[in-house]
Amino acid sequence: MNLYNLQILSVRVLSIIYFTDDVLSECDVVFLAMKPQYLDEAVSSLNSGKNPKTKLFISILVGVTISAITKKLTTALNFVGFDVIRIMPNTPISVGAGCTMLCHDEDALSTHVEIVKCLMSAGGACEVVSESMLNPISAICGAGPAYIYVMVEALSDGAVKMGVPRDLATRVVAQTMLGASQMVIKTGKHPGQLKDEVCSPGGSTIAGIHAMEQSGVRYGIVGKAC
Repeated sequence: MNLYNLQILSVRVLSIIYFTDDVLSECDVVFLAMKPQYLDEAVSSLNSGKNPKTKLFISILVGVTISAITKKLTTALNFVGFDVIRIMPNTPISVGAGCTMLCHDEDALSTHVEIVKCLMSAGGACEVVSESMLNPISAICGAGPAYIYVMVEALSDGAVKMGVPRDLATRVVAQTMLGASQMVIKTGKHPGQLKDEVCSPGGSTIAGIHAMEQSGVRYGIVGKAC
């Protein structure tokens, strides 16, 4: 987050702490949002000697387990009585349509879990998963938007090829993707069933599906992209 955004937030909802010595004494919740290789440096810069009130650390560090973070904090700060909760959001959270994965230890306070769920749900969906599931499912929701963007671009290119203006093509394709996603979520039907409901026997849609299968789209996603 840049300084401008911090200043905007400080006017509305936040107090800004400029010195790491004050973080643990001033903040109820601390986000660990640096790159994993900088975790040790960040932890060593904190000071737990000023009556620390932090009871919850929320980690966005890729691949660093709850136990590893807990050990680093306990060892470096001689600090106990806190929870570490890991989250992995994706970029659509910036428009309120994100998908955040959340995991926590069994002994984490339920109030802390609810705080994080409430916080992240403000930016979209929030799913609680086991820590062993966090990395694989985060890879899907993290990289997934990029795969969808490629599909939106490809379908838009196809529409432009047929004479549709680019801006109209992109809007229509994006809305179609959004609508199809909502159908999966709200109907609870298997995507394959929803696909079959659109495909008439001998029609153009099933012909398009056949072309996609021949082109290896499904294999490319399942076998290579994931």
